[in-house]
Amino acid sequence: MRESDATTLRQFHVPLVLVIGGSAKLVRTVQQAGLTAQVLVESCAAAEGTAQAARMHPLVLVLPERIYALDPESYEHLARDVRGSVLRISRDDVGSGELAQRLGALAAAAEQKRGSW
Repeated sequence: MRESDATTLRQFHVPLVLVIGGSAKLVRTVQQAGLTAQVLVESCAAAEGTAQAARMHPLVLVLPERIYALDPESYEHLARDVRGSVLRISRDDVGSGELAQRLGALAAAAEQKRGSW
């Protein structure tokens, strides 16, 4: 069979979480939680958050409370634009077990909102 005769491959989306402006400790904790929640975790600096979220379309935007508080309306708007959710973290020492449950629930809810692309 020639390549042109092959059926079009179906595109699928990897469930993704984006940590915006998080400390190295927070990113590691979210990565551990992501293994349990079965989501890929990426991170970026706060200044890159909007561009990275627009490019990646994460299911969940994870933000330290101090970053979220700088512009809550923009982060909520960004989450709506990418059809995701915001998870605010008030402290860096949050447990990965607790975080995995929250990530899993928010990612599932975001996937339901998205339906099919």
